[in-house]
Amino acid sequence: MCPNKIYITADPIVADLSKSDEVAVVENRILNSNNITMLKNNARFGILDGYLATTDIERQIEMIKVHNIMVTRLTVVALPGMINRNRGDIINVASIFAYIPLIAKLLYNPWEDLEFFINNVDL
Repeated sequence: MCPNKIYITADPIVADLSKSDEVAVVENRILNSNNITMLKNNARFGILDGYLATTDIERQIEMIKVHNIMVTRLTVVALPGMINRNRGDIINVASIFAYIPLIAKLLYNPWEDLEFFINNVDL
């Protein structure tokens, strides 16, 4: 082994976070693991099909679930184990578009507020 390299084991979980049953699978994996040291929230999508009044409200609600509610849920589920182990990182990946106000993506921007919340969670 090379002394300057760090070797890790990664176990990615693929799930549609707009679906409660798939979120439950992810939550159970987190809760039943005793060695999670990193949670990376990488689920994102945007809707650029017009103004809020003309977009599909169900699709907008799915986006809010994925960007805000599920990120918060998974963070809350992962935190106790990380605190008990005195070790852990939570990484949230967002595109630059989360910080650029555009009328056509009005509900995408609240991700910025959640990003502030996650960046200030104290382990």
